[in-house]
Amino acid sequence: MLWTRARTLRALADVERDGARAALVTATLAAGRCLADGHRRAVVYGAFCAEHVRVDDHGRVWLQPRPSQAAAWRCAAPEVLHGAAPDAAADQYSFAATALELWPSTIAGR
Repeated sequence: MLWTRARTLRALADVERDGARAALVTATLAAGRCLADGHRRAVVYGAFCAEHVRVDDHGRVWLQPRPSQAAAWRCAAPEVLHGAAPDAAADQYSFAATALELWPSTIAGR
């Protein structure tokens, strides 16, 4: 087993240093690729949010294998909040909501 120091995507968003915005965007997109890879294998994550993404000091990104649902409500798809089972579309909604929450100034072009 490999042990490495890692932080959440949310913690990476809170870092203010040169290159922090680029690192955040890169890590967010890598998390999206992890999510898409799971969907290709018929795996629905069901609780995607910044707290469930880990980024190590080398920029490697992975999703927490058994996420807590408690942190994910903020970015959950409306149908999931109303009791529907999560699916790939709900994961995609959560990914987009997470990206918007983490880098609004990047999306707005500021």
